Amino acid sequence: MRSFPLLLPVTLLFVLAPIAHGGSLVPADQVVQLHVENDPTVSFRIQFAVGSQNDPAGKEGLAEITSSMLSDASTTRNSYEQILDKLYPLAASYNASVAVEQTVFGGRVHKDNLQAYYPLFIDAILRPAFKQEDLDRIKSQTLNYLENILRYSSDEELGKEVLYSSLFTGSGYGHPTEGLISSVKSITLDDVRSFYRKYFTSGNVVIGLGGGYPKSLLDSLQKDLGMLPEGRPVVAQARAFPASWIQCHYRGKRRPGNRHQHGVSNKRVEGREGLVSSCGGHVMAGRAQEFEQSFVPGDSGNAGSQLRRLRLY
Repeated sequence: MRSFPLLLPVTLLFVLAPIAHGGSLVPADQVVQLHVENDPTVSFRIQFAVGSQNDPAGKEGLAEITSSMLSDASTTRNSYEQILDKLYPLAASYNASVAVEQTVFGGRVHKDNLQAYYPLFIDAILRPAFKQEDLDRIKSQTLNYLENILRYSSDEELGKEVLYSSLFTGSGYGHPTEGLISSVKSITLDDVRSFYRKYFTSGNVVIGLGGGYPKSLLDSLQKDLGMLPEGRPVVAQARAFPASWIQCHYRGKRRPGNRHQHGVSNKRVEGREGLVSSCGGHVMAGRAQEFEQSFVPGDSGNAGSQLRRLRLY
């Protein structure tokens, strides 16, 4: 329920009812803005430099489960059921997306509902309750995906995970972001709390804000997310990696009606994302195409930076 009359301008709401915060402030160089004056909605993207590559050995899936304990679980102020009940009349939601190197909390709401939405969104990041019942539910959903959906109902995704596992053996890129069955079963609330304290810090966050938002909203975000523990991004320790450069050489035959352009493709790929679509998709393009693939061992540089320099030719 709204705390103020509907006629109050949104720009005043964050002045009259701010969330208490500490003295720190997320600096301007950790803020990305895309203000659209006439946009009736407000979009949030809160990025943390942490992903599945940061999962400890034997706890694969911890980044995914920790993020779900923020986006799909109770806070210290509202139970999970209460959050769903409050979001429903706002026609809004928020979620977390975990990749190999980053986690993004996203949300979107009509600016007329911003006052009621913002406390729910910011509480999810700042005040997770970390209840055992939420952890049990999230682990059950994750195990169902790994044991049933991925294994029996998603051949394409299963094939890609097998490829990634073979290609990135020994690195933090070699397992699904959801983790492994044995490791997910072993994750505890203490693991989640420790991971949250280590990586979800004020120095490890980037604020993304778009749409027709008032300036006071950005001020509130910088102050509220400044309440997170201090800390800089934690770089994942480089692990052994079998090959740092992959070169795919293609020799194409042009035939009438074949729109595939014979030539060289050079695309930077961050980690494993895009590997199959970039390389495999190039192979599939064109109806009559001959191709060669040669896998060239990498130089002897740092494995972590090699992963970031991975290229496809």
